[in-house]
Amino acid sequence: MFSPARIFPAATCAFFLQDVAEIADPERAFPITAAEFARLNPNTGTAPIVRSRRDLALTSAIYQRLPVLVDRSGDAAIRAWPVRYSQTINMTSDSHLFHTRAELEEREGAWPTGGNRFASPAGEWVPLYEGKMMQAFDHRAASVVGNAANVNRPAQPLPATDAQHRDPAWVVEPQFWVQAPPGLGSHPYALGFKDVTAPTNIRSMIAAVVPSGAAGNTLPLIELGGTHDAPAIALLAGNLNALVFDYVARQKIQAQHLNWFIVE
Repeated sequence: MFSPARIFPAATCAFFLQDVAEIADPERAFPITAAEFARLNPNTGTAPIVRSRRDLALTSAIYQRLPVLVDRSGDAAIRAWPVRYSQTINMTSDSHLFHTRAELEEREGAWPTGGNRFASPAGEWVPLYEGKMMQAFDHRAASVVGNAANVNRPAQPLPATDAQHRDPAWVVEPQFWVQAPPGLGSHPYALGFKDVTAPTNIRSMIAAVVPSGAAGNTLPLIELGGTHDAPAIALLAGNLNALVFDYVARQKIQAQHLNWFIVE
């Protein structure tokens, strides 16, 4: 039973341990105070996932000097940047809207209009961008190829070659095309980041400016207060891909998804 009288000045925490003996290592198992919990995760009050005492000290020092992106610890949200999360198309519930290239040509009578877009009597069809198609600062990192023999993950990325990257006219081939829902495609580009990640990857946060139109839920978009200020988007993309940001992000990611509350 929980007892409100049992209040401790700190909680001893340890993360990413590989051996029971590491519990005795003061650099791997160390106290985290309530003030440090609130400083590092003011919106949720949850524990940071720090590998060492040094990581805790460094991350705490960063948060002492700089605000979080959106502080929701009070009655009203305080935004350091006027950002808004935008999940445009759900890869499961919206799948009835998707068409492969063969389906476009055979069922819709579609024809290419340049780049990786199509037109048909029903209207314009735009590529559905997914997280697996991009890397940091690169919206042309990979095309998507299907393999029906793969039961669990039939769609896999096909990395772009150096020759393809050198060709400014080359575009990636998506798995699906969709008709852009209302409100999408009104700008020539948008800022997105990979949702699927892990704190053990080489990079945990990967962001890029991608052609707008349609993006799946594995590639959430970030809007800047309803405006489309190109320099501000470029600055935010640079910050999201910075090594310092990536270092801090991996102190927060506890699973395989970079949820929006973690980004905030």
